[in-house]
Amino acid sequence: RASTKGGTTYFDADETGFAELERAVVHAHDVLGVAHPCVISSDDLVEKTEETIRKICAYADVPFDDAMLSWEGGRQVKAWEKWEGWHGDTMASSKFEKTQHAKVDFPKEVADAIEKQTPTYARILAWRDGFEASILSAQ
Repeated sequence: RASTKGGTTYFDADETGFAELERAVVHAHDVLGVAHPCVISSDDLVEKTEETIRKICAYADVPFDDAMLSWEGGRQVKAWEKWEGWHGDTMASSKFEKTQHAKVDFPKEVADAIEKQTPTYARILAWRDGFEASILSAQ
């Protein structure tokens, strides 16, 4: 999403991060030899929180702890103040949950960036299937 409140309405389509994320996943697989890079969907994280965190823990061989599911809300992160529209929900949160926002008519450049990045996002998300299958086969 683009920042629509706080000190800026700055948007740069080159900073969406999807191309970099795709390169990181492909690098992990092709160069580092990670058969199934850990790729999750944020939707899974907010809709199936415990299940998703348990999968990440199993993948990383880290014991699951219920404390991973919630934290003290209202923490202010000074470095994020400039980008309030990006991080406000996160700072106010105390657990993983879907947030509801009023519909916003984004400028054309934002809509264009979404359209341009959708195929990249789909390729990244396809890696989730391999991650999910690797967790299931390890159980």
